[in-house]
Amino acid sequence: MKNLMKRFVFIVVVAEFAYLLIINTLLYLPITQDIVNMIRPEKFQVSWDRAWSLYPFRLNAEGIAANGQARTQQWEAYATAGAASISLLPLIFKDVYLSDVEAENIDYRQRPRLKPDHDYSKTLAFFPPITGREAVPVDTSELPKKRPWKIHVNGVAASGEHRFWVFNLQGTGSGSVLGNLYMETRGGTFSLDVTDLDLNLGPAYLNGDAEVYKGGTVQGVLGFSPLTRRDNKGRRMLKFAYLDTQLDLTVGSFNFLNIFFILSSIGKYK
Repeated sequence: MKNLMKRFVFIVVVAEFAYLLIINTLLYLPITQDIVNMIRPEKFQVSWDRAWSLYPFRLNAEGIAANGQARTQQWEAYATAGAASISLLPLIFKDVYLSDVEAENIDYRQRPRLKPDHDYSKTLAFFPPITGREAVPVDTSELPKKRPWKIHVNGVAASGEHRFWVFNLQGTGSGSVLGNLYMETRGGTFSLDVTDLDLNLGPAYLNGDAEVYKGGTVQGVLGFSPLTRRDNKGRRMLKFAYLDTQLDLTVGSFNFLNIFFILSSIGKYK
């Protein structure tokens, strides 16, 4: 029995060493990022300055950048550091399970792809730049019948100094956000549950220099109950929203109300 236990411990140690050697070598090599970005370059690109794993299925990284586009949106996100646990087997069935997700100092950008019946002449110059992507028209081609990806993100914790630039609205905030997210691609089910929001807000601006508010604080919870995005676009999404927050803004005028009109209109492009 003693020899059996020694053999078991030896196998575990060797397996862990082999995992650390293989995975961390792959994460270190630039060719790994090249291979990942060859999968669907028109949809998604990712990079990192440094990445490592200390035990199976838990990844850590610094200088994480990602950008992509859907049929009607383009987006980009950056974090100075992050970590997440991933389940590999469900990926075979197009299910992505991420848990215990940590992110520091998030910079998020999003802009619409251009609709032919919409006039962007007054706002296009103030949309955020997206690395490696031009502002292009929406994709109106017929969707092929494929199984959607299902993305489960549980236990998200974001902290630090954050920035956002969505359409022609820019702002900053510092603090923490905790929550969970579920999303199906191809306009399927979407839900968001921010269980703890605690941010000190910096000033926000429309069209570069039109101040929306000077700053403030926001604390509480918010989210969206499960909804089907293809059937609930634009303001129809709001009937699934819930909000229980304390919002304290320093404003110079009622221009701060513009932020709510922008947030309510984002869904109409999805």
